[in-house]
Amino acid sequence: MAVLSLVPHQQLSRKWRQSALHAHSDLLPFSIKELVAHLLKEQGHPYRDSLFLEQIAVWEAVWEAESMLEYFVGMVNFPGFIADLHRLFYRYSSGEVSMDMFTEREQSELILLFTLYREKLAALGVLDQAQQLEEAVKYWPQSSLNQEVDQIDLYYLGELTKLEQRLIETVCRGKKVNHCQFSASEAAVSAVAARKPVEEIEHIAESIVELLRQGVEPERIAVISPDLETYLAVIIPIFEEYKVPWQRPAVALADTPMGKAVQALLRLMQPVWMKSDLEQLTAPGWGLPFALDQQEHRALKLAPPNLRSKQQWQAYLQEYSGWQQVFQILESLKTGAGSYPVRHYLQRLEQVFVHFPLHKWPALDHQQWAVLHQSYHGLQQIGADLALIKQPVNLAQFIQMWTSAAQGYALPQPRSFLQKIMVSSLAQAVGMGYHTLFLVGITESNFPRPPKRDWLSRQTLPSRDLELYQHLLRSTENLQLSFSEEDHTARMNIASQVFPEQFVHIDSQAVLPAPKSICLGSGMLTDSEILNHIAAKYKHQSLSVSRLNIYASCPFRFLCSELYSLEEEEMLSDEITPLEEGNLIHETLRIYWEKKGQIPIDEILAEQFKAANQPLTRRILDMVTAFNRKDVELVESTGYYPTHLEKRFSDLIITTDFGSIKLNGIVDRIDVNADGGFVIYDYKTGANPTVRDVIKGENLQLQVYLLASGELVAGQAHGIAFYSIRTGSRTGLWRDSTHRKLGLTRRNSGITPDDEWDQLVEEFKKTLRKYLEQILSGYFPVAPVNDRVCSFCPYRAICRKE
Repeated sequence: MAVLSLVPHQQLSRKWRQSALHAHSDLLPFSIKELVAHLLKEQGHPYRDSLFLEQIAVWEAVWEAESMLEYFVGMVNFPGFIADLHRLFYRYSSGEVSMDMFTEREQSELILLFTLYREKLAALGVLDQAQQLEEAVKYWPQSSLNQEVDQIDLYYLGELTKLEQRLIETVCRGKKVNHCQFSASEAAVSAVAARKPVEEIEHIAESIVELLRQGVEPERIAVISPDLETYLAVIIPIFEEYKVPWQRPAVALADTPMGKAVQALLRLMQPVWMKSDLEQLTAPGWGLPFALDQQEHRALKLAPPNLRSKQQWQAYLQEYSGWQQVFQILESLKTGAGSYPVRHYLQRLEQVFVHFPLHKWPALDHQQWAVLHQSYHGLQQIGADLALIKQPVNLAQFIQMWTSAAQGYALPQPRSFLQKIMVSSLAQAVGMGYHTLFLVGITESNFPRPPKRDWLSRQTLPSRDLELYQHLLRSTENLQLSFSEEDHTARMNIASQVFPEQFVHIDSQAVLPAPKSICLGSGMLTDSEILNHIAAKYKHQSLSVSRLNIYASCPFRFLCSELYSLEEEEMLSDEITPLEEGNLIHETLRIYWEKKGQIPIDEILAEQFKAANQPLTRRILDMVTAFNRKDVELVESTGYYPTHLEKRFSDLIITTDFGSIKLNGIVDRIDVNADGGFVIYDYKTGANPTVRDVIKGENLQLQVYLLASGELVAGQAHGIAFYSIRTGSRTGLWRDSTHRKLGLTRRNSGITPDDEWDQLVEEFKKTLRKYLEQILSGYFPVAPVNDRVCSFCPYRAICRKE
């Protein structure tokens, strides 16, 4: 007799099935979904299995019942309502939700919608997930598996609905049942903390390369993350650089060039034409292959952000022949207001692909060509499913349905005979028996996830992440946990509660093999004439904070720019530089608070960019207005008002063994409260430096500003921080006694006990004194604090650091 093993997912059942086949074993591994499909196939039950068709049935039910709805009528057009209602119907069918939980009016409308939903499913020939389970429960007693199997091995199956539990109880009835673990022992756990996600993934890539060198097979290594979508943007380039043989997760059609192009087309069928949609539609490699020339692309890039209508865009771009072709294509998509059969919209999309058949789409290699071909097949499949809708729909409804379908359509993964490292979600790694499993990005905010509240049923759904983690411990021999102290937006992270107390902290220098430092001899200038010249220079003039910051990042760069006065190569460009953009934004914020918020921020911003003869892009406008909203809320809630703006200082004296040097600079902003306490802010349009950068002296701005504040403002310093205009986040150091007044919590790093604040100031003085003594003593080695400094250094051709 055979043994039926119930396992959590299809990948594991396939792996065990192959092993059983090679070992001539009677083991029959199934996931629940596979078991249900097997039983219905044996039964000969005709049905279609499609989550998208299930959603179509929900849409049609809602549209048909809309005139009879009162309680839910205001939610019908809410983008997430259909998906939430679909989940509720599944939970109701599975016994997880009772109609008694709802008010009488809610019950009547939900029962109406559910009845119509089941009618639409029947018309489409679809059995939803709950109906498939019900049929499988009914058929099991007469199935061949029931006759063949005398033992059931039950493994961890994840969170089960009552209907799934009923199926398992039915399958186990009258059989010998073993409750099994994936392994008799738990994995050896190690932990690593990195400063940034890039350093975290570089360390993992290095570890994988070493494991492969030791002979560990690729299929016995995996990388998983609770935040996989965010981490993939880091994993892809780094794994390619390290030549890691890995299997990418399935790509949704919505994320492919063809999918993005169609989404842009659909949005441009509406009366309002956004610049971002035209950019997506014509982007080389990511839009339709219009083959616009460089001037035509540049014309769109320089277009003002306030153009909205078709007529405005046609008038602005009328002189470009390439854009006339774009407008002709868009004109063919034109549709009137009101509702139409779905075929009406599908035919217009089909006309576009008459102009752009597959062979016109650019593909650099076979893989890109395969993605294009699979995407085109996906478009046809989605079109065939949408054509089944009988209800006329308006354009907004069609866009919502098409987008949902494209997001849910996963392109088939390429087949390969080569072993590859799996990169996947946590659930897909359970039971796989890896040699080493890398669990990356486990922070307090994403693992374990907090309980969720379902707004329709008003139920609180508990998190099962800790239970999942216990089974991951038995799914691998070695488990390495890791997280980065900053996320990709430079916000601080806290380690997950499962992160062990003992861990290794890696620096960027330790991740990659340390490159050889090429310097001028020992990096010391010993000629007395040169040293006297340096001393004389700073005896008669002050040193700016920004120049001193260059020394902290790389002494050799300071030597080239500050002492040798080597000019940077000028890059001719009609586009605004980051420095010019930052200066205009800084000036806008200064004027806003100088005028006490009486002039809207967007008006000041537009005036500044107009005066500078620079285009004001939607990106900048949205970024600055969003920051301003958060900033005003912060000022109003904390009581710290921007009092000193662009405050200059020029006589901060630092005494060294080689003489005294004056420092100068400009403090962007000092906020003062009613008690005279103040906070120093330095705006950043890019990522904020970290607290570690400040404390370690790798960024000196806040250190200098704090020391200079005694001459600028009376009162006690309550904090010093970098203030990101892009995200609204504040990164810096804060007095413990006042941090809550500033809207901060203990989770924020940089909270410093009051009795340590004076010591902190003394440490800052020592740091500045050390750097200034090195300058005066002629110490200028090629020693950047990290490789990122070199990426934008204009003197790379001189030092030739590799």
